[in-house]
Amino acid sequence: MGYDEDASQRGRGIFLTTSTILIACFATTTLIAGVGILSYYLPTPCTAIAEHILNGSTYSPSTLSPPPSSSNPWEDYRLPTDIEPVHYTLELKIDSEKFSFNGSIDIRVTCINRTSRIILHSKMLDIYKNLVRVTREVDSMTIQLLKEPELYPDMQYIVITLASYLEGGQLYIVHIEYGGVLYDDLVGIYRSSYRDDKGQKRVLAASFFSPANARKAYPCFDEPALKATLAITMVHKDEYTALSNMPQESVTSRYDGWVATKFQTTLKMSTYITGFFLSDFESVTAVSRNGVEVRTWARADAIHEVYYGMNISLPILEYYEHYFDIDFPLPKIDMAVTPDYGAGGMENWGLINYREASYLSDSSSTVFKKRRTAELVAHELAHQWFGNLATHWWWEDVWLKEGFASFMAYYGMDLVEPDWNMLDQFLILDVHVAFGLDALTSSHPISVPVNHVDEINSIFDSISYSKGASIIRMLRYFLGETTFRNGLKKYLNRFKYSNARMTDLWNALTEIFPNQKTNTIVHTFVGSRLDYCNSLLYGIMNVSYWEGHRRYKWIIPLTFTDGLDPKYGENERNRIWLSNGPVFMNDSSKLSGGNNNWLLANIDQTGYFRVNYDATNWRLLKEQLLENHLVIPTASRAAILNDVFNLARGQHINTLLALEISRYLVVERDYVPWSTANDVLAYIHNMLRTTSAYGVYIQYILELVTPLYSSLGWSDEDSTDLDSLTRSLAITLACGHGHEECIQESHTMFVHWMQNSDNNMIPENMKSDVYCTAIAHGTSDYWEFAWNQYLTTQSSAERSLLMEAMACSNQPWILSRYLNYCLDSQLIRRQDATYVVGYIAGSAVGEVLAWDFVRSHWDHLFDTYGTNMFSFPRLIDSVTASFSSRLRLKELQKFISDHPNLGTAAKSFEQAVERTRVNILWHENTIVDLQKWLEDEVRVV
Repeated sequence: MGYDEDASQRGRGIFLTTSTILIACFATTTLIAGVGILSYYLPTPCTAIAEHILNGSTYSPSTLSPPPSSSNPWEDYRLPTDIEPVHYTLELKIDSEKFSFNGSIDIRVTCINRTSRIILHSKMLDIYKNLVRVTREVDSMTIQLLKEPELYPDMQYIVITLASYLEGGQLYIVHIEYGGVLYDDLVGIYRSSYRDDKGQKRVLAASFFSPANARKAYPCFDEPALKATLAITMVHKDEYTALSNMPQESVTSRYDGWVATKFQTTLKMSTYITGFFLSDFESVTAVSRNGVEVRTWARADAIHEVYYGMNISLPILEYYEHYFDIDFPLPKIDMAVTPDYGAGGMENWGLINYREASYLSDSSSTVFKKRRTAELVAHELAHQWFGNLATHWWWEDVWLKEGFASFMAYYGMDLVEPDWNMLDQFLILDVHVAFGLDALTSSHPISVPVNHVDEINSIFDSISYSKGASIIRMLRYFLGETTFRNGLKKYLNRFKYSNARMTDLWNALTEIFPNQKTNTIVHTFVGSRLDYCNSLLYGIMNVSYWEGHRRYKWIIPLTFTDGLDPKYGENERNRIWLSNGPVFMNDSSKLSGGNNNWLLANIDQTGYFRVNYDATNWRLLKEQLLENHLVIPTASRAAILNDVFNLARGQHINTLLALEISRYLVVERDYVPWSTANDVLAYIHNMLRTTSAYGVYIQYILELVTPLYSSLGWSDEDSTDLDSLTRSLAITLACGHGHEECIQESHTMFVHWMQNSDNNMIPENMKSDVYCTAIAHGTSDYWEFAWNQYLTTQSSAERSLLMEAMACSNQPWILSRYLNYCLDSQLIRRQDATYVVGYIAGSAVGEVLAWDFVRSHWDHLFDTYGTNMFSFPRLIDSVTASFSSRLRLKELQKFISDHPNLGTAAKSFEQAVERTRVNILWHENTIVDLQKWLEDEVRVV
């Protein structure tokens, strides 16, 4: 693994070649740095890689190259550049009772190049072709149409062909009238519903336009760079309140109970962040220091649950204004809490939508629930600057908004909930999540060319969100807070109300920090792919990436300290650049320890790479953790666990070494390391659950977690939120691994609730564990009780808890029935069905049932979710996550072969095949030794 045979003979030092470090502290230590591999998987020859991993699943740049330009512009995926929008005047009449809408739009456009054709987007709209006209603005002269406007549904275009040319530099008005259906498909403008406190069904209209569905609500130039202003009027029944991006300008009566709500003209903006909302909701209002009116809207039965979100919104908004030194540019923000929403939230400028189950929280909500609410609010508010004010030029750089919003959310959460230690939780919620996907060869660079709508949808994954945030976090730490912040302010001010490319951000940062390494480091981590044969061939010999026909190598910012004089502070850490060519450090430079002191590299895992050490250093770190783990900071302990177990998963080190290090967990009491342990041990749990080693593995985990469980108990009284998170995790692990007292306590609490269903005394933070444990170990009556509670509760948070817990049943017939409920949106909401299938797939029994369900009902699932950028990929990921047999591999391959169109789940299936191959190899190479170690260890304990 990049080992220099002579390094250990040269005295204590660091030998650096490319992104491989040999740290000759005691023998040889290797740090592995890379994008798309992260030391995962298969130190096998290149031919074996092709056989075991890359067969049919290699990331190929050719699949992402732009298609050849057509002589017919309506066959291209991108709009022609001859016409650009300036302003939209839109009137939209929404009839929620008839599930329909009608629109009339005037689009003021400028002609850039002389043309006789206007092409714009339209999706599933009924264009009234006889009411399409084009006029020249300067004299209102009508431009005759050569023929009737043509629709190209595959490309989602309207093509208006004119009898004469439009002249460059002139302004024209394109008038279109149209109609549409208010579907319940969660994209475009769609209908949602709920039942009020009297049981009456109420219908509302909401919108979700990202990335390319504004065209489903009104004809438009639906690309992010084609910004324009909008004047919107919504016509609706007077019993409803209409919301859009800007404040109401007027409300006028029309006829028979209809009114027209006209909104102020928007700022220059992209179409995907326009928004519409029509409901009978109630609202609560607050005003920021700068006079921004913030209102949250929810159904009357749930309005009392919006106050947590409201209370944190204002300080986060004001914090971002201060941090970016740019005031929020709109006079108001409405936050609409929608019963059915295709994502957790959507950042429409001035009209943020939230999924009800993700947003609503109150004083009794679990800490997990409040954390989810805080994360959503902070994320969507950050988008008001990153994405809305300064927008990516094209979707290949979607991470410019999603990565930054994900990163800044931690600053917002840390502001309003400082006791949560969110900057440490960044590791478990984003860095480790990104590592998981980025370890696959079927991963993709953060910035990747996209052309078709399905390709756009497919990159809204943890690479764009979590890896993007992790790279930005690395930038923040190696640039320093002041430099980083000044660079962001320069970028936002330069591109506000405009569009930017990835290079524009780097240019702004390098102007503040004029170091050549800045641009190079980001370019390699963001826009690269691996030379997999060279990098995986013999354990990461040369980690490099290709750009065209040239191969480059990473420049890595490395921090480190040692056991003799550990220094962890941001300004105290030892730093070194890993770049091209060898670099040596001797005893007199940075490292002061001797051969009996451990070395810790990549402090707090601020760098986006994994670290591997030689056996001696691993032993010294293990001994330190067992002797006094608090000498190593919380985040670094989590990083050690995540690195060692994933290096073992990729067979770069022995799994037994990882388990040896896990023994220190008997003394660990902090949440972040335990959450990391829960994640990495879950992989082993899932791989062993159908093997003979499972029983002894369960005993080992109980030995580790029982001290934590016993020390925390069941009472949340006088506990911090972080203590409550740790307690809930301890109960999850204890009950989930058969701790008898834990199971009995859960059973007792649940039975008491069943006996008095109107008085649920189960502590909020324990509900998830109690519900799941009781249903798993109880009779079918327990499940039926939970189902009835699910159907009758008015609390979206309670529904979410019950929905997940009911998947804990061990009865195949119950799980099969539950899966069938997912086909009926009256029983399981469309937005929730994919979650339910995924929850069921989490057990050994459920995995088989869920996979059979997906294959049996594929047509229904594809028609319902096939174009959804979140639900469909998540469904496939969760169902296939634990596949580890050759039978499952063959089934996956056959299914893919039989279904050439996999919609937005295509990449997920590719990753499932690769992950299954890796799991098979892990089984074949690990199980025997692992079982023997566990048997010996449990006997000793």
